[in-house]
Order: sequence, then C-alpha cells, then structure tokens
Amino acid sequence: MSNKIKKYINLTNGVEYLNELDLKNVNFIRINSTYIEQKHYDLLFSRLSDDLLLHLALGYQCQIYDTSCHGFSLIYRVGIPIIKYFLTKVWLDKEMPLYFSTRSGKHFICNNPEWLNQIWKSLKKSTRKKLKYYKMFLNTEEIKLEEISKYTEKDGNYPYFKLLILEKIHEKNI
Repeated sequence: MSNKIKKYINLTNGVEYLNELDLKNVNFIRINSTYIEQKHYDLLFSRLSDDLLLHLALGYQCQIYDTSCHGFSLIYRVGIPIIKYFLTKVWLDKEMPLYFSTRSGKHFICNNPEWLNQIWKSLKKSTRKKLKYYKMFLNTEEIKLEEISKYTEKDGNYPYFKLLILEKIHEKNI
C-alpha cells in the first residue's frame, strides 16, 4: 500500500494546481489557515476530512496542494507539521520531532512540550475521539502527509478560482 498516493487540492488557493493535475485523480479538502492564525486547533482537527484521515491510516501518501502569496502557505509551514505530529502520537504511539518552516523555507524544531500538551487539552472530547477512531484502520508505521506549495499572485482571488474550477469541470465533463 506504500506506493499509493492521494492528491488533495486545498480550497481555495490550491485550486491553482488544477492547471497541473488531472482533475479525475484529485480530491478537494479545506484546511483553513485562519484556524492556525487564531489558534483554533479544535477546529483544525475536528474539520479534517474523513477521507484524508482514512487514507492516512491506511498508509497512503497524502499530498496537500496549496499556494500562497508568501511562497509557502501557513498550512505548509505549520498546519501539516502539527497534524502529522498529533496523528503520529495518537495512532502510532510515537513521539516525533516537530519541525516548522519559515516563509523562506528554513526549518526549525519546536521544543515546547507544554505548548503541545495545551493544544491536545484544548481539543474537545469529540475531536479527540474522532482522531482516535481512525486508529482501528491503521495499516502503516508512518504518517505520510506532505504539502506541495508554491507562490501565487492570485491569493484570495475567489472569482478566478471559481472560474478555474468551472472551466476544468466542464473541460473534463465531470
């Protein structure tokens, strides 16, 4: 199962990748960077797609495509590492180093276990239960979650993204 790849386009800015990916082979997901900016970690985890969580538990390599006017999106720099960290801890019972990236792409390690404990404690019981639920499907020894991110000049241009989706859907007759 390790060679299976699932591609997810993060709405909204990630829609720009429709020009590079086959629409029939992608899923859409919404990981909202506002949740990270405002430290609403319960919303970040509770609204993760069931489809994504199941594929990760089954051992698929899941790629999240997104764009940012900063080059690397906040989801790339902070969201994906936090999600990967907690899924590794909850599903695999492993501690792993938590690396974040700066806007320039440099990596640094988070050495603050108290902050991570606060995040976990801030999650509602129902959110923790949701994350633990997918452990029963576990078929991997590693959480294979990555983001592919690039610079965009179209950040927040919702009419452009809507038009692009409509064009691609019409073009592929989906």
